[in-house]
Amino acid sequence: MQQTMTAQRAIDGDKAKGEYIRQMLTELRVIASGNDFDFLTYLIEMAVLEANYIAEGRMSAPRRETGVQQTTDHPQPEELAKMFMRGELN
Repeated sequence: MQQTMTAQRAIDGDKAKGEYIRQMLTELRVIASGNDFDFLTYLIEMAVLEANYIAEGRMSAPRRETGVQQTTDHPQPEELAKMFMRGELN
């Protein structure tokens, strides 16, 4: 039971951290976009998406002690960057 409560607190902490990061990145995205830094804006948008997944509890931050990262059904950042460079994203 104690382990379950600890795991839930870790998930709640991840959500709070994800929300905070999402807020900060959103502010940075506005600055980057306002200065026509297109590729930087794109990269920040990808980070915002990742923070969204964490803040909404759809993905947990990887745990160092387990070394296991949760898989998700959304494209990984590396694949998104490749798609962007090929012009497949708008």
